[in-house]
Amino acid sequence: MGFRRKVDTHEPTKVPTPIEIAWAAGVYEGEGCCQNYNAKNRRCTARVTQKDPELLYRLRDWFGGSVVKQGHCMAWLACGDRSRYFLALIYPFMTARRKEQVDRIEALAFLNGLDPAMLSSAQIATLLDSRPARSRRSDALDPEEARRRRSESVKKYYATNPEYRERQKLAAALRREAKRAQQSFEALGNHQNQAERFN
Repeated sequence: MGFRRKVDTHEPTKVPTPIEIAWAAGVYEGEGCCQNYNAKNRRCTARVTQKDPELLYRLRDWFGGSVVKQGHCMAWLACGDRSRYFLALIYPFMTARRKEQVDRIEALAFLNGLDPAMLSSAQIATLLDSRPARSRRSDALDPEEARRRRSESVKKYYATNPEYRERQKLAAALRREAKRAQQSFEALGNHQNQAERFN
């Protein structure tokens, strides 16, 4: 019979910048995982494992949680609402595979279908704190319904927020510019390959 060891959890000591949140998403993307450790009431946990604890202490400073030794490695752990908050903040930066993992455990059900990319960290925290205690159990949306609601919330936000529209236009222009640069680079490479064949 195993015994559960009491883990010291810490409150965040720093407020992460958007760049630091994106950095944390990259670390999580490479070394992290999330799961429900209690299927009955969907207790969520997020974990990042590393040999170098410096990265883990940064995560603890920004998002709270604990850093523990696991075999030959160290791990940062965030449980319950702390993990949901962390996953909601980094969700926009995740790959489709990682987003599917988060959707599968219904970690973002507290957003009621809202897209976390459209919410500030304060808004995410408010939504997390404002849900009734019983909703922490099992009234989560299925992943398809959550995706549909997120899509609707993006359209609604886009229609009512001129600042967001400007950011979207800028992002589209940057994507077009990057695509043109890529095409020019590929054309230059093709031109050099043809020149080498004739020489």
